Amino acid sequence: MSLKNKKILYEILKDFEDFAKMRGINYPPIYFLGGSGAILGNYLDRATLDIDFLDMDYSSKIGKLFKLFDEYDMLDLYLTTISLSFRTRAEKLKGFSNIFVLSREDLIVSKIGRYSKKDIEDIALLIVDSDRQLINALINEVNERRNISSIVLEEFRKKVIQFKDDFNV
Repeated sequence: MSLKNKKILYEILKDFEDFAKMRGINYPPIYFLGGSGAILGNYLDRATLDIDFLDMDYSSKIGKLFKLFDEYDMLDLYLTTISLSFRTRAEKLKGFSNIFVLSREDLIVSKIGRYSKKDIEDIALLIVDSDRQLINALINEVNERRNISSIVLEEFRKKVIQFKDDFNV
């Protein structure tokens, strides 16, 4: 089932890329995270077609392209627990001109922000091949952010305590 979903995600992105080329739209980088990011990055093998990516203040012209995703979540950086240095670790998705997947460590830190049962399950799988020192550094970077909701940051800090206890980080 999940392999099928990965194929579907790639087909959606291929349609996106083809449409952009046909319309002559040079789209800016798109950074995927969440379940779709984990699947596209070959970090997890599970079933999801949820498309989550970071809102990089895209122009309305690019919005036309996003309609091809059907349903998607464009996550506002102000409300997302992520280190703002994520671009340096993001991997370009092979075969696409400007589509990126966040690193395992960035995905883990973003999942701490919500820390639902599904997020905890994903983290348990992602952390196996992750750099725990980097995760701690990214947590510190999120804690130092000034351009994040104070409510989101307060909740993140509470969940970090549980995360560190659960995963010995």
